[in-house]
Amino acid sequence: MSKPTSRPAATDTALNKAIAYRAQTELLVDKDFSALDRYWGDYYVQHNPALRNGLAELRVFKSANVPLATTELVRCLGDRDMVFLQERVSGLMPFDLCFFDVYRMEGGKIVEHWDAYQESHGPNPAGRTVFDGPTEIEHADRTEATRAVVTTLINRLFVLDQMDLAERYVARDLIQHTPGVHGGLAGLNRSFLEAQWFTGAQRYIALRRVIAEGEFAVTCSQGEIGGVPHAFYDIWRVADGMVAEHWGLKQQAKPSAFHRNPMV
Repeated sequence: MSKPTSRPAATDTALNKAIAYRAQTELLVDKDFSALDRYWGDYYVQHNPALRNGLAELRVFKSANVPLATTELVRCLGDRDMVFLQERVSGLMPFDLCFFDVYRMEGGKIVEHWDAYQESHGPNPAGRTVFDGPTEIEHADRTEATRAVVTTLINRLFVLDQMDLAERYVARDLIQHTPGVHGGLAGLNRSFLEAQWFTGAQRYIALRRVIAEGEFAVTCSQGEIGGVPHAFYDIWRVADGMVAEHWGLKQQAKPSAFHRNPMV
């Protein structure tokens, strides 16, 4: 991607997406820490509960961890001033980590950040991982239709607990990448029931954010498992008006000792 020659408007999806992708490539893949000066804003709002606001804290954290890690950028979506990136990180643990990062762009700079991560221990019961599957956007004209489908799906099926309506929104042959979940609509229903009755009443409380581009969308939701606050991040691919593919990640939303910014 070529270097931008002008400062993008908040609604310039393509340019914001290009800048965020280049920023992560130079910082995480190339391990060039001067990228922090080029692509991050002077005032940086941090929603990760373990880190303080501002670039100074981010610089210390990245300097300690990036040299130890190998990072692959897997997916990238842009939606006006919001950019989503999925990364596969190895070298920090005996297993791979899957990171979902959300950035808000302003004036060509990254000014706000939300994230969540989860361990990856190989294929799920459907034989897939959270890293595989399509990554390229093929239907750029479907953004708003995709947004509408996933917004309704999260609110009706998960927030309002109307899983009996799942056949209206989810394809029977749903391709499932979420760790531990079986494929198909039946697998989604099974995982929902297991989460409700066996793992401590998992529930979505509110949909906080939708980042949509083409046939893909990311939903960021506030929820809980057994009364413990969690962040739920989901990637959806929509085809023919139905959710056809799903990648999911969840992480406990711990309170921060440094700020009051919510994790979702």
